[in-house]
Amino acid sequence: MDENSALQQSPSDKKKIKNVIKKADEKTIQEKSNKEKTFIYLGANIPGGILNHGAVFKGYPKYLSELFEKTPEIKKLFIDIKDIVAFKEAVNRKGSEESRLYQRVLLSTREELSNVRI
Repeated sequence: MDENSALQQSPSDKKKIKNVIKKADEKTIQEKSNKEKTFIYLGANIPGGILNHGAVFKGYPKYLSELFEKTPEIKKLFIDIKDIVAFKEAVNRKGSEESRLYQRVLLSTREELSNVRI
């Protein structure tokens, strides 16, 4: 491909490129926003004191990246401080998505997460 053909993109190619850039920008904004948010972890305690119910963090803690990779659901249990009441009500409601999520993480911590090293 020569220089001229690279510059002569179709309108659909230009639109695709703009969409990719827009998505990357949105992801960057979301990541920056998450770093500034204050979260409280409302999941089960992780063995070994790695993560305890009720711990408060400014953004997602980097030391838990391996834990997030092994069990991505854990990240959903980091609740924005302003949403605590609604989450606690939902997690205590049998059959709710929040309740099922909490139970899945609780079971997985017993089975596999005790081997995570930080």
